Amino acid sequence: LNLQRGRDHGLPPYNAWRKWCGLTVATSFSNLPDITDEKKTVLADLYSGVDDIDLFAGGVAETPLDGAAVGPLFSCIIGNQFRDLKDGDRYWYENRGVEGFKQAQLREIRKVKLAKIVCTNLGVDPIQPDVFHVPSPSNNWQSCSQFPEIDFARWR
Repeated sequence: LNLQRGRDHGLPPYNAWRKWCGLTVATSFSNLPDITDEKKTVLADLYSGVDDIDLFAGGVAETPLDGAAVGPLFSCIIGNQFRDLKDGDRYWYENRGVEGFKQAQLREIRKVKLAKIVCTNLGVDPIQPDVFHVPSPSNNWQSCSQFPEIDFARWR
C-alpha cells in the first residue's frame, strides 16, 4: 500500500531522495549504501535497476542508525520535515515574533525537563531524568526536588 501511495503521489525514487539528502547515491545493487547484502539481493530481484527502487522500499531496507528506528534516508527526511514544521510555525515557542517569548522566558522554559512535569502532575517521586529510557547508572533515580522549578516571575 505504501509503495502504491508513493507512486500515486509522484514521489521520486529512493536514489533521488538520497541525492536530495546529500547521501551517497547507488549506481548498482551491489553498492547500495546502508543496506545489508541480503536486502540488496531482494531489491535486485524486485527492481530492474537501482533508480527504480521505491522510496518506501529503499528506506525501510536501510539499517537503522545507532539509537534510531530508521536509517540515514528516513532520518534526513523526518529531520527536515520537523525543522520545516517548527520553523514555519509562527506560534512555535522559540520562533521570534510580536507574540514571542523574551529571552529570559525562553531560558525558564528550556530548563524544565519532562521528568519535572511528570513529578509535578503525576506525583511520581523519585524519577529518572530521561523519562523515555529505563533507569540505569547513567540515568539514575533522582528526587523531584532536584529538578529546577520554572520561575514565573519572568512573565510579570
